Amino acid sequence: MNDNTAEPTAPAPPREVPVLVSRSSRVGHSEDPINTVTRHLPSPDTPYQCQVCRDSREWPCGPSDTALHQLENAGLRRSDFVPDYLHDRLPRPATRPPSWPRETP
Repeated sequence: MNDNTAEPTAPAPPREVPVLVSRSSRVGHSEDPINTVTRHLPSPDTPYQCQVCRDSREWPCGPSDTALHQLENAGLRRSDFVPDYLHDRLPRPATRPPSWPRETP
């Protein structure tokens, strides 16, 4: 009899989940901005400091701010690519006039 047997523990869920998307989709066309936002996300331990630019910049740092605007310009919601605990730090969305209804002369 082996006294060193412990009950198996469930594996921890992965922190990153791969997702396949079509290259011709909005997300597929936004690969670079999505990668930039992901790379520059702060850790939960230091939620206001960029992991890459940590010595000089608070999040959103310049590269992530630019990438977030690129996502918005591509018609994607920035909050879909940022963890919930950072939503209050997202810049306000740019205001655009509605594309409809249009008045015809």
